[in-house]
Amino acid sequence: MPRSERRYKSVVYKQAIFREAGMNLQHLLSEALAQRPAARMRKQPVDDRVSRVINARRTEQGMLFGTMVVYEAGKDQTVLVIDDSQDDYPVDSFPVPQTPSGANREVLDSILYFAIYNNHVVLAQSRSLKSREVETHFAWLLSSCTEVLEDGAYFVLSDQPTEAARRRASSASVKSVKVGTPLSGATGGDAAARPSTGQRTYRRSGLGAQVLASLVGPDWRSDMRLEDVLDDANLVVNIEVTYKRSTTAEAQQILDDVATSLRHLEEEDVEIDLVGGGQIKGNELKLTGSIRVDMTNGVPSSSDMFTQMRAWLRGKIEDGSTDE
Repeated sequence: MPRSERRYKSVVYKQAIFREAGMNLQHLLSEALAQRPAARMRKQPVDDRVSRVINARRTEQGMLFGTMVVYEAGKDQTVLVIDDSQDDYPVDSFPVPQTPSGANREVLDSILYFAIYNNHVVLAQSRSLKSREVETHFAWLLSSCTEVLEDGAYFVLSDQPTEAARRRASSASVKSVKVGTPLSGATGGDAAARPSTGQRTYRRSGLGAQVLASLVGPDWRSDMRLEDVLDDANLVVNIEVTYKRSTTAEAQQILDDVATSLRHLEEEDVEIDLVGGGQIKGNELKLTGSIRVDMTNGVPSSSDMFTQMRAWLRGKIEDGSTDE
């Protein structure tokens, strides 16, 4: 029997900023989707097996709504067998059957919902589809796939700071940008490959590892036993871009641009200090909220999701939280 409920979903606001003035993301995407009306025509290969695609889309009350999905071709469905008669719950997998008409079914890895009004963008992100992937996919669709964007034209999905952060930033330039990110190396253990040990495998990954690799070379500490170091060490890589006493207008602009370029990092990793005192934390750099949506068996209702996203965005535009 289907299980229906209303649950909260987080949403984040982004603003499309183009290199050339006067461009409109909603109109450009609508044109690209009209040129590629079938999903197979606008499917972006991520690698040999994984693809991203804008799936369902529609325009209602002047807004463009849609979903973006990512899936891996030929992937088996993996399930946990809840067998209380055993000490450990077995992990099982099986191929996903075709439809009665012979069409392939693929395991859906992740789904993201978006709403776009002119250059205002609202995203209900998922585990593996976030603003970085949306920005990349939109750029691919508008350029490589359809050539709606001319050569040399580009855009970014920029964050909109909260009203309090904007008030503080409007009276002062950026003094320093700080990024602190864990030096993480643990990945989930592969239960199917190593069921008897339950050990984790380790690799140098994430932003912290990338920074160290760029500074001291890709083979840094290649002989260290990461499992002895990273498990409980709580190591963090901190980066700070600043100036000592004074700086030029050109350098100040670079520093301000650095702050914008960190739009895809996690909120807790970023901190901005302002000239003359004052500080903006990462969670103040993003305009976020939550909406309550109808769910059936854990899957959101697309129509209700779009309705709630539209209402949330309209409210932010009307109360001045976003730049018109």
